Amino acid sequence: MCNLYTPAKPSRLERYVEIPPGEDDNAQIKDVGPLTMSAFITPRGLEHGQWGMIPRNSKTRIPLTKEGKRMSTNNARWEKVPTAWTFAPSWKAGQRCIIPVDRWIEPYWGTGSNIWWAIWRADGAVAGIAGLYSYWTDPDTGEVVSN
Repeated sequence: MCNLYTPAKPSRLERYVEIPPGEDDNAQIKDVGPLTMSAFITPRGLEHGQWGMIPRNSKTRIPLTKEGKRMSTNNARWEKVPTAWTFAPSWKAGQRCIIPVDRWIEPYWGTGSNIWWAIWRADGAVAGIAGLYSYWTDPDTGEVVSN
């Protein structure tokens, strides 16, 4: 998947899911990148969380490797999801979601340098990207973060 997407506005989602009071189209972020808060649809309904998995034993909201380097957890290869330590717990727990988007943005490297390509449905309807979600509890504050 991509590293950027444009979330679907709440008014465009009413047909698919109940929109909680207070959802405002004007408050929407233009493009979402890793670690940005955005909406996703779970069996419980529309939720807001951080884009990118926070491993359950992480000490911070920013996922880090064992060496302390920032790691990307917003992109998973399907063949590794069931065994990757970052994604497997959510996969095994059946925590699947749909990320409603108006478009997603992919890098194209065919020219030797990055050119961003925007992709959307030809009919203009909301697209849904498959995802996994989990909940992480901040060990310092006790805050529960959807991600």
